[in-house]
Order: sequence, then structure tokens, then C-alpha cells
Amino acid sequence: MKSFFVAALLLISAVAFAQCFIAVDKDTYELVDNVNYTLFNNKKPVYNAVTVPDKLNTIHKDIVFDSIALWRVDYETFGAAKKNMDSVFYLTKKIFYLDEVVIGSDIKNKLCWGKPIGL
Repeated sequence: MKSFFVAALLLISAVAFAQCFIAVDKDTYELVDNVNYTLFNNKKPVYNAVTVPDKLNTIHKDIVFDSIALWRVDYETFGAAKKNMDSVFYLTKKIFYLDEVVIGSDIKNKLCWGKPIGL
């Protein structure tokens, strides 16, 4: 019981002294790690960092900023004003990686893309 109160106190203090957020894929709802983010104040960058994998990302209360921009190579850049910030940022993919590509040659002048059936 004592450890529960200590954990609750630490969580409340982290929220009271900082702003926390996570980056999530908009389609799969999976955490997106290694996302670059920049905090801006009056359109000038004041802080740069990279999100921590599988953890809550914390912006210390001493950093004065009015907007944030998040980007990663395979996701669209996302920006938000501080007043509109939420604890979850939904990022949209712009590059899709394929596990497998099969090109069929049964019909001339046509390419068939997809997963092999019956192999």
C-alpha cells in the first residue's frame, strides 16, 4: 500500500512539474519511437530532442515554449500550439514499408502486386 502512494505521488509530481506526451501511429495506434521534436517560442527553436522508446516523454516546466513540431523520416511533420497540446500526438505515415512484394509474369504487359497465394 505504501508503494502505491509513493508511485502515485511521483506520477502527480511529474505531471505538476512538466508536460508529458507520447507519439502514436494514427492507423495502428502503436507507439512511434525515435521521433525528433522541437519546441518553439515566437517561431524560434528553443529546445530539440528525440522521443524515448516506450516511455512518456517529458518537457520540463522551465522550458518556455508556445508550440511543438514532431517529425520522422517515414511520418508527416506534425505541429501544435501549446494551448492545443494533448498528451498524445497522432502521426500519419507517409512512407509504407512492404514485407514482401511479388511480381507475377502470367499476363504480359501487366504487373501483379500482392502476397503469394498457395505457396
